[in-house]
Amino acid sequence: MDATTGGARSASAEDLRTAMVERLRGSGFLSERVATAMLEVPRHAYVPEVEPAAAYAPFEAVVIKRSAEGAALSSASAPWVVARMLHQALPAPGARVLEVGAGTGYNAALLAELVGPTGSVTTIDHDPEVVDRARRALAGHGRVAVVHGDGAYGYAPHAPYDMITVTAGAYDVHRAWVEQLAPGGRIVVPLQCLPWHMTVAFEREDDGVLRSVDTATAGFIPLAGAGAPTGGTACIGLEEPLLRLHDAKADGAALRDALEYPPVLRWTEVVVEDEPGWNHLYLWLMAEIGDQGLCKFNLTPRGQEERAARVPMEWGGLAVHCGGSFAYLTNRAAASDATAGSPLELAFIAHGSESGELADRLVALVRRWNDGPRFRPRPRIEAHPAGTPDDCLGGRVVLDRPDHRITVVADGPV
Repeated sequence: MDATTGGARSASAEDLRTAMVERLRGSGFLSERVATAMLEVPRHAYVPEVEPAAAYAPFEAVVIKRSAEGAALSSASAPWVVARMLHQALPAPGARVLEVGAGTGYNAALLAELVGPTGSVTTIDHDPEVVDRARRALAGHGRVAVVHGDGAYGYAPHAPYDMITVTAGAYDVHRAWVEQLAPGGRIVVPLQCLPWHMTVAFEREDDGVLRSVDTATAGFIPLAGAGAPTGGTACIGLEEPLLRLHDAKADGAALRDALEYPPVLRWTEVVVEDEPGWNHLYLWLMAEIGDQGLCKFNLTPRGQEERAARVPMEWGGLAVHCGGSFAYLTNRAAASDATAGSPLELAFIAHGSESGELADRLVALVRRWNDGPRFRPRPRIEAHPAGTPDDCLGGRVVLDRPDHRITVVADGPV
């Protein structure tokens, strides 16, 4: 039932909800079970601080809490992100679900629709204000329990869970989640520790290894508490940071003046337009380069003002560093004055003393991907328990975390 009052507003919200679902169907982000749930749950009731038109904008998130500095602390993810992640999870009717990150309560309400009257949903958040808000919004949902606690530790009293979904950016697959997962269960988690924001659906196999069954590009507000971000960054910029490379191995001192070198632009003659193609390329580069210089980068506010990089995404993108040089992946729409409908030919822009050599090496890699690996099955991500010896790992190590060693495995030789 629509939670608003007043006939005109209710009808308008219902029309907007229907239009949102139809737009998501047309974009390929929606499965039919998720579509049915999204038609049932009134999203605008969970974000009353914005007008219904904003609540049902398919590709826009709604921030509900910010820090004193203006950073987003909690939000209702954009409907396309919600739909894509629910499709990765897709809990069966009767399933027991743990959601880490309560947000507005909207996602928990959708999960409750998916698991039905014989299932249950537990949603946990470290922020008491967010918990109180979610409890109010979910009042009357008997299948949803809202818990205050650190989601990095899961919630053992309601375990085991058939599915665990994490709606905040994680820097590890925490041991507690694996321990609280039922046999044959699935964990869906946005791994922000990777060189590219990816939401990964893992299943645990008999050997104790988590192996991905699906990956999708999506970014989330990072977990707080025990799951808060860790790791080093290298700041680039002489007078003040303009760009940050998120890799503890990056040589910050050597890279500090890299932007003082003229940029080197190299086109690849490779075109990628769809999400599966982008996703495949990022995973393949992880399998090829691993932790040897591949990382995520972003511009600082000053860097955005000065347009220090021509980034393909608002938050930044994928970069590779080597000594005092770095290069980042971009595309024709970002690196030129091409119109939005132009084919997205890939390019690398490099800075530093060895920028030309680095850019040429990366162009050769992308062309090699395009000549064969691109048409093979998508590389998978594996999470091996911490301490697993190198010779027992599949693929190339992307990074080591306290609870897991993350690797990427390509199909066939890379």
